[in-house]
Amino acid sequence: MSLIRYATRIHFAERVLEDALPEEVKARGVLAPLVVVDADTGPALARVLDCLPVACRPRVLDLAGLPTCAAMGEAVARALQGPDAEEGGGATPCDAVIGVGGAPAVSLAQQLAGDERAPARGSRRSAREPMPILTVPTLPGCLGLGPQPWPARERRGGASALRVPDVVFCDPSLVRPADPARLAASGMDALVHCLEAFLANVWNPPADGMAYDGLRRASLWLERLVADPADADAGREMLAAALNGALAAQKGLGAIHAIAHALETMAVRPDSHGELHAALVGPVLAFNAPAVPERLAIAAQALQVSGEGRGEACGLVDHLAALGARLGLPGSLAHLGLTATGIDRIAAAAARAPANRDNPRYANAADYRRMIEEAS
Repeated sequence: MSLIRYATRIHFAERVLEDALPEEVKARGVLAPLVVVDADTGPALARVLDCLPVACRPRVLDLAGLPTCAAMGEAVARALQGPDAEEGGGATPCDAVIGVGGAPAVSLAQQLAGDERAPARGSRRSAREPMPILTVPTLPGCLGLGPQPWPARERRGGASALRVPDVVFCDPSLVRPADPARLAASGMDALVHCLEAFLANVWNPPADGMAYDGLRRASLWLERLVADPADADAGREMLAAALNGALAAQKGLGAIHAIAHALETMAVRPDSHGELHAALVGPVLAFNAPAVPERLAIAAQALQVSGEGRGEACGLVDHLAALGARLGLPGSLAHLGLTATGIDRIAAAAARAPANRDNPRYANAADYRRMIEEAS
């Protein structure tokens, strides 16, 4: 039986950022936060800075344009130490991280604040306390909860420590990206979080309930939000689906995420998470179907899928493939131009990934190679 643990403070309401962020920052004695932003941050940055207490002296680090996960991780690691010597070294190091935006900003804030650092001068935080992590997601995908959705930054002594955020601000008014394609990818990511968590081979009934509800909400609202990003109801409901998926994913994920993370590390740009899921879901569900037929039937019900005599796995595959096509997501990995050697490396990495441990059916590198080839 698995450990079931839900301890994060989550604020969920329209305009909750202005209501809750100042108090949460004051309660933790934060004086020098590092605000990490990315290409999906948009107007959320101005709102975060406007509502920080006057005593705070925030620094902003923009990850947009950095080409790799490693480059992003090292940029945040340097920024946490304070300005470089040529910029007036000796300044106070950061005493909190606020991730504002999509997967790069939110996930790296979660990961890199796992290092303990000195508190800012005048802060009420002791030297032994971990640095607070606050996340402000602007897409209905990565919220910083659940298994690490971003390749871990390697450091001396092993991978960076991983912590869930102390506070997550789910503000539907921030889910207004200018690019519907990014919104489609993030929404599909939220849906797949729910699907893989529901199918994962771990005992966690609360997570199953949240995953089912997230699938139901995504089936009703994802296309509507992509069609009209200004639809406030759709933004709220998809953020709720993402929250369900993020909490449920603490149970575990599966082979779709194992492959996607390996691809992001080795073959594609680091902000592509979610774009790959429509291509991967067919081969992965077909592989997993013999292990979880009853679960697939329940997931199909949540997504309002009719198998039409072909079985729930086929019905789900057809339904999700059609959904991905309507959202404009790639239906295969062919555009990546993967070589045989590249596929072997990605398959081996997927087999080692933490998400593979929770996949409902055991998969080795050869199994992953076949799934990737079928998706290509």
